[in-house]
Amino acid sequence: MRIVRLVERATGSAVRQLIVILASMRGDHRISLRTVLALRRLALGPNALFPPSIPRDGSSVGDRALSQMLRGAELGVWALGPRSLDRILELVDRVRPKVILEFGSGYSTLAFALAISRGDVPNRRVISLEQDEAHGETTQRMLRDHGLEEFATVVVAPLVEATVEGRLSTTYGDSEELRSAVGADSPELIIVDGPAADAGGRFATIPVAHQFTASALFVLDDALRDSELAAAAAWERLPYVEIHGVEPVEKGLLFGALRPS
Repeated sequence: MRIVRLVERATGSAVRQLIVILASMRGDHRISLRTVLALRRLALGPNALFPPSIPRDGSSVGDRALSQMLRGAELGVWALGPRSLDRILELVDRVRPKVILEFGSGYSTLAFALAISRGDVPNRRVISLEQDEAHGETTQRMLRDHGLEEFATVVVAPLVEATVEGRLSTTYGDSEELRSAVGADSPELIIVDGPAADAGGRFATIPVAHQFTASALFVLDDALRDSELAAAAAWERLPYVEIHGVEPVEKGLLFGALRPS
């Protein structure tokens, strides 16, 4: 059994390194989902491409003000890693979305609220769906402590089972509070870092987001994990989804867009 695990680890590491090399040859540092899925078949064992989680201190993020806020916070295990957070914040700065819809709350909510608090665009905000009430309260308290509560709304929505796009899925429960929080402004950027559920739990996030917007960019964290790769492959078959590619930073970021079908 030990030899089998060593072989699985070796093949996974080798294929992951190949993905990194291929991505580094492109200007956007992304490779296609189809290439990742094809290379995945060369690696043995479950979650073969998913790297070990390495905890990092929040002070290692690139934004100076955010690094002060997150000093002492653990990133990269349950929360987004610092390099992944930096990449998404670059996207936020470039796109300047009025509304960010986030699946899964936490330190990332604080980061996005800080990012959209800058500038003179009125009513910019983050709407964060959270499955756990206690964790949602922690996120809200963190926002208040840093004076950012006006830029983010945390909506607690416990998980339910529902049929979404013909698939039985674990998803956030339908919430009038969410509909009220979104209001008339369609989300322009969607961040998928939840829910914490059985394999395949993140599939429903993009169809749920599509209820509120016909056109938006999205980013999926943990994109090198088998369940997220399967979700992305299923998204690609939906008429309103475009997959732009996978960047093998930390646990993997997948980029895509919702488009009118």
